[in-house]
Amino acid sequence: MTCGLLMFLCSSLFAQPANPAQSTNPAQPANSVQSANTQPAGSAQSSNDELIFRAMRQEIERGMNGLRLQNYTHPYHIGYVLTHTESASVSASLGVVTSDRYTPGERAVGGAIYTGDYELNSNGNYQPPYNFTRTAKDNYEGQIRRDLWLLSDGLYKSAASAYQNKEASLKRQNVEKTLPDMLRTEAVTLVDPSDLSLNADREEYRKVAKDLSAIFLDYPQLYNSGITISAVRHTTYMVNSEKSTIKQPIVLYGLSMRCTIDTPDGIEISDSKFELFPSKSAMPSTAEMRSAVDQFAKKMSLLGNAPEVKEHYFGPVLFEDAAVVSILTNVFLSPSALLGYRKPVDAESGGGGGGGGFGNRMGGGGGAPGGGAQAIPTLADRVGKRIVDSKFTVKNLTNLHEYQGKKLVGAYSVDIEGVVPPPSVTLIENGLFRRTLNSRIPTDISSESTGSLRYGVGTTIAIMPGVLHISASGGEKMDKLHKKLFKGATEEGNNYAYIVRKLSPEPEIYLVDIKTGKETRVHNATISNVTLNKLRRVMGVSNKEQVVNVQINSSIPASIICPTAILVEDIEITPRETNKEQLFFTKNPLVRTQ
Repeated sequence: MTCGLLMFLCSSLFAQPANPAQSTNPAQPANSVQSANTQPAGSAQSSNDELIFRAMRQEIERGMNGLRLQNYTHPYHIGYVLTHTESASVSASLGVVTSDRYTPGERAVGGAIYTGDYELNSNGNYQPPYNFTRTAKDNYEGQIRRDLWLLSDGLYKSAASAYQNKEASLKRQNVEKTLPDMLRTEAVTLVDPSDLSLNADREEYRKVAKDLSAIFLDYPQLYNSGITISAVRHTTYMVNSEKSTIKQPIVLYGLSMRCTIDTPDGIEISDSKFELFPSKSAMPSTAEMRSAVDQFAKKMSLLGNAPEVKEHYFGPVLFEDAAVVSILTNVFLSPSALLGYRKPVDAESGGGGGGGGFGNRMGGGGGAPGGGAQAIPTLADRVGKRIVDSKFTVKNLTNLHEYQGKKLVGAYSVDIEGVVPPPSVTLIENGLFRRTLNSRIPTDISSESTGSLRYGVGTTIAIMPGVLHISASGGEKMDKLHKKLFKGATEEGNNYAYIVRKLSPEPEIYLVDIKTGKETRVHNATISNVTLNKLRRVMGVSNKEQVVNVQINSSIPASIICPTAILVEDIEITPRETNKEQLFFTKNPLVRTQ
């Protein structure tokens, strides 16, 4: 979950979904939000922007007045989204360019239609009922309107049926609703006036990618090696019937490295590393990138002769660096923890999806998935109670653009529902659970939105943080954490302990001799999960923080600030069963000629 990567853009822009945002009409809205790069309400928009906004407004007006079916409720809320994605990527292997791609613009339109009203609407799964389809790359107003019209036909028919199903389910269950289905919000205008093209110098990318990929020539035992430098500018336009108007870009630059090695006993090990940046200027220098690639290649080359984990281990494990980021994001960023979730009306209820017998001219479902929703356990009965070690405090920050000298990708100004997020929200305070991140769907835990229904690169829409700051009091130096690790392992009857520095794609595991402190890289092991309950009592945390930019679900940019190490007790590390075979009958030619 930690690094979904910009890499998918290098293969297929629309293999993943596009982006949503929200917007609406040209009039000065009730609540106008402005910033240094925000176009004031009422000022002149670019002709391209105005064409897009006008097309969406006109179809919203037609939909609000014209989407009617006899004996079915009509829409009370319509939101439209148009996304425009420009991307570039250069890949190289062993000093030779293998791919050079530039996409000047791919577009999609999306929509969400709710029938009923704010108290009881058609969203039975309580998930965002957005559906997307491609549209023309050029600014042709008629094409945009036609695609929105076709999309809306299916969305409305699905929503109308879903409302009747939901209403019948509530009556059948004799359930008394205590929460509205959707929170009201004031209209907002937030329009970024910039129309700058992506600053992607592909000639420079080619040169750097070839230079970095040639480093693997010094490690002939590695194969399938490669470097990809990528960049994307993804702009989201949103208009809704509440008169919100939004245009916001996401700009991301990425550096990816990968390679594979075989062990002498026939195990193939592949690994990769990805780094994400909010601008070209935030990327490291060529010398710094060379150092990072060389270090990655060196670690992988040593892994070829690393011993396997041979026996079961139970005891404390010191997790460091990327492993900490993986653990904390996997634990906290789930509906069972800090992401707002509301139980579906029933397993058959659709969140605007499920055709209900109506045809959809566009094809596809027209909204969120239909039946089959399963309830997820939440922390609703633990508000104000301790859920993790009292050392931890967790906050969501939305306007933090830099931390400890590192530029962050997680800051954002507005979510897809037109809600401006507060700059800081405390989710966990000294181990005590306070609240979740929420959309405009109220839950048993929180009755207000935190502006957290976010959009990213692609059409993924989800409740996610901006900058998740996981701070820890009582942090200790690494030498003290090592002493605690050794003491705890000894008490379990072990003469060694483990340090884990990365969990995926290939775990980076080190066996540490307690007497000498010597670290030996090992492989082919399974590590037991670190759950929320495991974090109720940790043996120690480091006194230093790390800052990492990620793409959650391969789409939504976020930044994680957290300790560089945590010491967790009662972890199991066991040998992993792997098929071993002779992978190649002849040697790698680069190895043979050495």
